[in-house]
Amino acid sequence: MKKLLFLLLAIFLLAAGCGKPSSTAQNNQPTPAASPTPTVTPSPIPSITSNGKIFETDYFKVTIPEGWTAKAANRKVYTGNCNNVLNCRPTYTNEPDRASVNITKGNFILFINSRAGQASGVMGGRFSEIASGAPSVDAIVTEQPSQECGESEKTPAIVNNENNFRVDLYDSSVNNANAVWCKSPTNGKTVWYFSYITGSEGGYFNYFNVPEYSPGTGWAVTMAYNGKTVNSFPEKGNGVLIQALSDMTDMLKTLTIKFPVVYAPEAAKSIKNIGNTYWSVSYEEGLNSNFVSCTDTANTSNIKKDSIKSSYNMETGSVDGKVSFTETDVTSRLEATVSILSKNGWSKCNSVTKHNPPGSGLQTTDVIDVYKLGNEVVNVDSNSFKAVSGGMNYNLFLTFIKLK
Repeated sequence: MKKLLFLLLAIFLLAAGCGKPSSTAQNNQPTPAASPTPTVTPSPIPSITSNGKIFETDYFKVTIPEGWTAKAANRKVYTGNCNNVLNCRPTYTNEPDRASVNITKGNFILFINSRAGQASGVMGGRFSEIASGAPSVDAIVTEQPSQECGESEKTPAIVNNENNFRVDLYDSSVNNANAVWCKSPTNGKTVWYFSYITGSEGGYFNYFNVPEYSPGTGWAVTMAYNGKTVNSFPEKGNGVLIQALSDMTDMLKTLTIKFPVVYAPEAAKSIKNIGNTYWSVSYEEGLNSNFVSCTDTANTSNIKKDSIKSSYNMETGSVDGKVSFTETDVTSRLEATVSILSKNGWSKCNSVTKHNPPGSGLQTTDVIDVYKLGNEVVNVDSNSFKAVSGGMNYNLFLTFIKLK
């Protein structure tokens, strides 16, 4: 699945990578009605107003303190006759995202994403990948991608039973005298506008140390303020702000990230070892997308949601340390991938070429070869596109699909 990584906004956005998403996590959309029980079940995920209660899915568990409200974050699930959002303008529906949650109190928005993937090849990710879209960040950081504005302070924090740090960001006119992309308060105060959790080595994404997951997969936690007027943001040292930050730290002490059994095709293990290639990997249960089957044409890519049990998605994140690839880079990885599939018993059953629709702003071509093994199919997508501004971009996307 090509990742749009991370998160599409209106109140808050974590994420995302530019790639082949069938879904992207959000944190500001309407959620179902309140649950009559203290525990949120994996599917469907209702919202709850918590009083020291548990918010739990099959991906994580966290205790919500009094006064805070937890609601399942939503994700955009794309539909329509297309295989990615680069080369089409699909429609989408909002569905609960089992991997993330919004926890709010007043204007404070705490966001937990237990399956956060980054778009960049930068170790630890970029600030914009976890912060762009958060209202208080957008109000102060006027250009993205950019560095943080103002000053930062670190406080120890235990998250998922590991020692981490909570990083609090503050802004003032003094801090940002030479940062043209920063909008400072004009009332002479130093205001808080964002916090995030980082590990001992720094970075915005906290990677899993779990063999089944790709090195670029991890979790991210942030807190922002739901406001656009910089002068109205909480002043540093304000009692309400101090309590909110303390609550954030206390909540995260109770956070447990889970690793349910995932679908991992045998061939993928060898493909991940193709020389000098970093793969971004993600998993989905009951993925809703329009992947190509053995019988589909360019106009009928319709493996339906109700026929999909799970999927395993791979995207070339970097090749020989580069995040922009040449056609030769992709071709060599494609040849190695096809060889591995053949050795593992996969047989080619279809090939479809797709082009972007007129007016989309990109000249995009996807050559999708379909291979089959028992009740599994894989879409091997060699993607190339030329932006209006010029320059060719290449990538390779694999989606293994286990059918019911």
